[in-house]
Amino acid sequence: MAVTSLTGEKDRPQFINDGNGNLIIAWSEISTDKGFNESIYIQKLDTGGNRLWGEQGIVLDGGQAILRDPQLTADSSGGCIVTWLQTQFISVKNSNIYAQRVDSAGEIQWQEGGVPVSDVPQNSPSPDLGLIHITGDGAGDSTVIWVADIYAGNRHDTQVYAQKLSPDGQRLWSQDGIEVYQNPTFQAIGYSDVTGDGSGGFIIGSKVSEGSSVSSTDSVYSQRINLEGNRLWGEGGLEIQLKHSSPVLPIMASIIIVVTIVVLVSVFRRNRLAGIFMVITPVLIGIAALFGNLLLNGPFGYNHSWAYVLNTPINMAALVVMSIAGLSMVSVGIWKRTLNKWLIIPILVFCALVAAITGLILFV
Repeated sequence: MAVTSLTGEKDRPQFINDGNGNLIIAWSEISTDKGFNESIYIQKLDTGGNRLWGEQGIVLDGGQAILRDPQLTADSSGGCIVTWLQTQFISVKNSNIYAQRVDSAGEIQWQEGGVPVSDVPQNSPSPDLGLIHITGDGAGDSTVIWVADIYAGNRHDTQVYAQKLSPDGQRLWSQDGIEVYQNPTFQAIGYSDVTGDGSGGFIIGSKVSEGSSVSSTDSVYSQRINLEGNRLWGEGGLEIQLKHSSPVLPIMASIIIVVTIVVLVSVFRRNRLAGIFMVITPVLIGIAALFGNLLLNGPFGYNHSWAYVLNTPINMAALVVMSIAGLSMVSVGIWKRTLNKWLIIPILVFCALVAAITGLILFV
């Protein structure tokens, strides 16, 4: 049984019960007939599977904008409230989250194009938005929750925001929404799940990280927001489970510092084995630094607890120390002439490349 007569590519269908036994479905309809376009459609099916809102369904079209990721909640009157992410390319990429109410008869209730859930200035770059949720309170109000990644210079902040909408589409909390968590240790927030609390507020659980990635993190925080938009479980939320970054990189850096000091002391004391150490040790340090970069940013982290390495300042400092240690050792070798030029040049180039890679990964 097809819910629509449209034949385009469909993405991310969502469905709810309207409270009267009927099914309301929303989806993204992707069209390439006149360039790439993506719109939101909504359809209502009765218990017999009949289409109640036209053969195609109701379209929420943003004109030149791209509409995607629809989410639904019932409006307690047989209709629904749908929210979506809308991206428009003006002079710059501009994204915002919109919402629209459709009554039980399939009539649009709010302004044409939907109401924005927060203020995003036109013709200005907007934060990366995603992970939209919407929940109703059973009395006509609805709450929209979303995640925003905000980049300001070299700073990256991630925050969960929420906005409550009245039955007529008015924003009931601050114009930009409220911050669900106010925890400075959160640098990344991943998947969140939301449910209403039965009193007009909601409870949210989120994967969080003290680094820039939340892949496979075991850290989970929860927060409860009441009807007025107040945080009830502390400003930073309730810690359900917290996992810190593995200390493997600081340990590696500490060992490398000790080894570097020992080798350099041997060089200044003109130890007979110093020349051999000056060849082997910088190469091993460079390999260790490359491995550390892979743990921090590559495919090895998150597979084992010892390799759970987050992008934290102490781990970044550990990688910098490793790179500097290798270059310092080669520099002393050149100064003290413990290496011949056929060994100095390739080792120097190798250590310099390791330092350059580390700098590019950490600071660019």
